[in-house]
Amino acid sequence: MRFITYLILLIFSSHSFAITIPVKTATCQTKEVYDSYNAIGKLKAAKRQDFFISIAGTVDFVSDKQGQVVESGEVVFAVDKSLAESIKQHAVDNYEEANLSLKRSQVLYNKKLISDDALDQAKLKVSNTKSALEQANKTYKNMVFIAPFKGKLGGIDYLPGNYVTPGPEPVCSIIDESAGKQITFYLPEELINKLDDTAEVNLKLNDKIYPAKIISKSPYLSPNNGGFLVSTSTDSNVDIPDNATVLGEFRFSKHKALVIPEEALGKGSQGDFIYLVTDDSAHKIIVQTGFRNDGFVEIAANELSEGSIVISGGMNKLSDKSKVKVIPNDK
Repeated sequence: MRFITYLILLIFSSHSFAITIPVKTATCQTKEVYDSYNAIGKLKAAKRQDFFISIAGTVDFVSDKQGQVVESGEVVFAVDKSLAESIKQHAVDNYEEANLSLKRSQVLYNKKLISDDALDQAKLKVSNTKSALEQANKTYKNMVFIAPFKGKLGGIDYLPGNYVTPGPEPVCSIIDESAGKQITFYLPEELINKLDDTAEVNLKLNDKIYPAKIISKSPYLSPNNGGFLVSTSTDSNVDIPDNATVLGEFRFSKHKALVIPEEALGKGSQGDFIYLVTDDSAHKIIVQTGFRNDGFVEIAANELSEGSIVISGGMNKLSDKSKVKVIPNDK
């Protein structure tokens, strides 16, 4: 009688421990994964002309087309314009006079009326006045700013009569908005061999995302910050103002991989693990993990393949080989 009682208790005890735990599940699937890096960059128009003050003087002309389109060849800003024109014209006159003098000397030389030395002196004068004209043209361009192409003129903070001195900031800029926009970034050394033609770039500003592409990558590291320079471009119609600071997300090392939702991954003393569901039981599997993107994590284990069912909810109640009952994910 005691034996029968003991047997009944043993059977009851074994059934009482076979508790079925309600869980939610997810399916292993194959998705494209990637590594990523965020960096801050500066946007510039792809076709842009900045004008800098390099000669001190008095402003005597400021274009009234600020914020508007100017035509190629238009004067947009000038410092001591009359003086600049006088210097340039004087150099032009000297050069033309030297050329006329050389022509006369050549005629006289051909008639053997002057010496080789006299002809050489005439040639030297042409060479010297040509150099002086080139310098005068350079001075003129540094005093009278002329639009080199059709584009939008930016704001100018000076008025006629202001005295200006050389400085590191441009006094004005012209932008061809139809030529696209460029954004430069400095990235850390460890990425220099990871960014290739397959890398993607997304620009983020004011909760908006704009696609971009890499157009150049410096093979050298900067001595200042140890990083390397990457230039990207985006379409001209992108609504990002010139000189804006933007966040750039670089995506690289893209490949197809087996993934699960992040909530299906657990951490333990032996490393990352998942619970694989087979025959209504949860089997604890140690996994290797990779990239994490958009709520999914890349995993690898011999026991897993596309379509494998893993537990994504109720994991804290489980142990290896626990009996489970799958409940709908919307409950």
